[in-house]
Amino acid sequence: MQTKLYGSDNMQMKPHGSSNMPIRSYGWLVLLPLMLLVFGQIMFKMGSAYGGFLNIFVITGYIALLSRSLIWIAVLRHLPLSFAYPVLSLSFVFILLASYYIFQEQLTFFKLTGCVLIIVGVSAISMGMQKGAEK
Repeated sequence: MQTKLYGSDNMQMKPHGSSNMPIRSYGWLVLLPLMLLVFGQIMFKMGSAYGGFLNIFVITGYIALLSRSLIWIAVLRHLPLSFAYPVLSLSFVFILLASYYIFQEQLTFFKLTGCVLIIVGVSAISMGMQKGAEK
């Protein structure tokens, strides 16, 4: 007996993000969840200074991350997961920069090198998705 994951023989499920629309038409959508993720983490860090789990910063962080999750579902309707998810790794870069400017945390050679590698990796994935869409 064989188990079918996507329905019966006469019904094919079209995966989300496989539309004929190019990634560049919807690619900007992934930036909003990315920024909400970064903002939420900054709010959690600010809220941690107050020592409690419920203060205005922590609550704002929860709201940002909940909003990010809801928007993320909409993003996945239009973009392939293999493109959208790696873009979220840019949150490491933005959080590092925010930590430097907002919290005066130290930037080191290794942190900056890691950021460059993340940016190069996300760029390579993005270019690979664009090239794959052209074929």
